[in-house]
Amino acid sequence: MDAATAGYVFLAMNMAERALRAADKLQQRHAWLAVPVAVWKKFGDDQAGNLAALIAYSALVAIFPLLLVLLTVLEIVLKNNEELKQTVQNALDKYPAIALVDQSIGRLNQTGIALAVGLVGTFIGSLGVANSLQNALNSVWEIPFARRPGFPWSWLRSAALIIVIGLGFIATTILSGLAAGTGRVLLGAGSSVLAFAVAFGGYFLSHQLAHASPLYGTFALVLGLIAWLYLQAQLTLYAVEINVVRAYRLWPRSLAPPPYTEQDRHAFRLYVEKRGDQWDIVMRAGGEDDREKTSG
Repeated sequence: MDAATAGYVFLAMNMAERALRAADKLQQRHAWLAVPVAVWKKFGDDQAGNLAALIAYSALVAIFPLLLVLLTVLEIVLKNNEELKQTVQNALDKYPAIALVDQSIGRLNQTGIALAVGLVGTFIGSLGVANSLQNALNSVWEIPFARRPGFPWSWLRSAALIIVIGLGFIATTILSGLAAGTGRVLLGAGSSVLAFAVAFGGYFLSHQLAHASPLYGTFALVLGLIAWLYLQAQLTLYAVEINVVRAYRLWPRSLAPPPYTEQDRHAFRLYVEKRGDQWDIVMRAGGEDDREKTSG
């Protein structure tokens, strides 16, 4: 590289850096720009993409037995009410993969060991999802490790989360079906966001499976489900990050530090405090081996 080329490269980098500094100053002066930047920075600091991937993997393990049990239970509960069963089924068909599972796999036996095994498998898989979600929320909210529940309290919290969400899902599904049957729309906070996510997921899966041959249909279904679950997990964690940024007042953040803003330092203090209990253990150890004290 000759001197002229090096000069042009240096000039271009200098111009890019000045443009970035100008954009950084602009976003720090306006909350409508600073909040999205702070959410994006917090999402990256927490490595929330990895947390979303873990939630999506756990959900993939749980979703097939969950859907099978759901369809079977609805068949049992609504077997004497054909009109209501059809209404609820129409509502369920709007959810990605439920219609595909119903058509491709069918339902479990309504009685016997098969349904019991399906219920146990569903609970174990859902417990993994709840544990992953609980860990993600603890990480995003910067809960110190010493304050996080250990076994068996973490499992009890996860079980309670499964029960609450499961009952809420069944109730909202039935109510949505009834509302659709009467021509009414159920309103609520975040309903439009959830509706958009479900609609986008349904379109995505339909698009992925539209041209799939029977040989690759199963692979397309699994890949589409993984992508849809990962999208839902990321949207959920982004929504949580918005609440965290607002609760801790973590904006404005610097796009190109240094210099760091006071909110940058506040965020870093939260990251340090999350592991403060471990730091205290190290400082109190004083170089001694604690195993000698506990071994008797």
